[in-house]
Amino acid sequence: MLIQKYPLVYNSSKEVITGLNFYFAFDGDHVYQDLGTITQFGPEETSSFYNHKIKDTGNDRSLYLQYPINKTETEFESLVYLHSNKPSKVVLILEITGTDNKGKLLFRARGYEDFSGQYEIDFTSDRE
Repeated sequence: MLIQKYPLVYNSSKEVITGLNFYFAFDGDHVYQDLGTITQFGPEETSSFYNHKIKDTGNDRSLYLQYPINKTETEFESLVYLHSNKPSKVVLILEITGTDNKGKLLFRARGYEDFSGQYEIDFTSDRE
C-alpha cells in the first residue's frame, strides 16, 4: 500500500525547540513506526517528512509527537488519530508557536486523514 504523508513543521516561536520525534503508535510510549526526528529546530525554520508507506496492522493508532519538557520528563502528543487499519493518506501541518510555563509546546495542527477527512487542533490558548 502506498500512501503520502507530508508532516510539515514550522517553528513560528522565538525559541529553539529540540528533540521532536514523530511516530505512529497504539499508545504514546509504544513506537509502532518511527517517522523521523528533528534534533534542533530554530525560530522561523521549517521541516518536512515524507514516507511512502504506513505499516497497516491494527486499528486505533495515532501519529504522535514526543519531545522533552525538562531534563527528566518526556511529553507525548497525539496529533492525528487513525480509525482505519489501512490508511492511504495522512497529511499533517504543524505550527509550533512557543512553550508554556511547564515547557510543553504550544502548537496548532491541521491536516487530512482518509477515514475522517480534515481535522484541526489548537493547543495555543489551552495551555497559556
